Amino acid sequence: MNQSLFERLGGDKGISKIVDNTVQQRISNPAINARFLPLKEKPELLATIKQHKVNFLLPSVVVGLNIKEKICFLPI
Repeated sequence: MNQSLFERLGGDKGISKIVDNTVQQRISNPAINARFLPLKEKPELLATIKQHKVNFLLPSVVVGLNIKEKICFLPI
């Protein structure tokens, strides 16, 4: 049986790591970091935003949006 994209990305932990890495890249990029730097001073807000991103990518949320097959089962 083929694994879903969610499974291939490492499940909850993998998605969380992807979100963490993406946010860190945005904060480190001088071309766009002005929008993200204020969040470094508000760690609670940054954590909330990251969790919203993770939740959006989780299959249980995607099922509610009726787009699970499009996101979770696309071949890489």
